[in-house]
Amino acid sequence: MWEEVCFISESGRRVECQIKHFDECSRFGIDGGRISKLLMLAGGQVVASYDRGWDIRPAGGDIQGIYKALIERWN
Repeated sequence: MWEEVCFISESGRRVECQIKHFDECSRFGIDGGRISKLLMLAGGQVVASYDRGWDIRPAGGDIQGIYKALIERWN
């Protein structure tokens, strides 16, 4: 299932997130969890990308905070 959500970071940046997740945990998910694909965009730039493995890890306090919220909700 695909989900699209938008956050406003602590620094005021709009962060758009696309998440593909399974109903159950998978070896393809982030840390063996349910999220198999994740794309995070801030200002049109990719700030995190996971497609059954990391292409770009989330960096920066505000992006990591949003990432943690996504993990808590969907992983």
